[in-house]
Amino acid sequence: MRIGEAFIERLLASSDAADAVATLSGFWAHRARDGAMRMGLAEPEWQVQLILIYTGEVWNGGHAQYHMNRGTELADPTCSALTAVGLRGHAAVLRDVTGGAWSPAELARADRAFDDLEADVDAALLAHLRRHADTILLPERRQSTG
Repeated sequence: MRIGEAFIERLLASSDAADAVATLSGFWAHRARDGAMRMGLAEPEWQVQLILIYTGEVWNGGHAQYHMNRGTELADPTCSALTAVGLRGHAAVLRDVTGGAWSPAELARADRAFDDLEADVDAALLAHLRRHADTILLPERRQSTG
């Protein structure tokens, strides 16, 4: 699938960050592969995808769900991605709950800390994608319409 540059530029300029991030990540989702290095994604795509996985799991079922579904395998790269995007508070919460055993009290504390964060995750993700606009969706931009 080829995506027009003008459409990508409109998404990156959008004031609706949640919609723009969902649309952009939907384009690279078809080529994301478990087991491949960075799931086969460019670095900024990978970083955003990790954060979408983390926040989606936590918003849906808390840190217990994130750890049950993802374990700790992605925790370190997710903390790095959160820091790179500017979501340091989120990175600190994940880092705090990743080490050692996860008691119900620790998980509940992490969920409350996560909920108390005031950062706009979608806005931070869109800003990150804007900073790396020249490296996102390259395969989709290069494919011929054949």
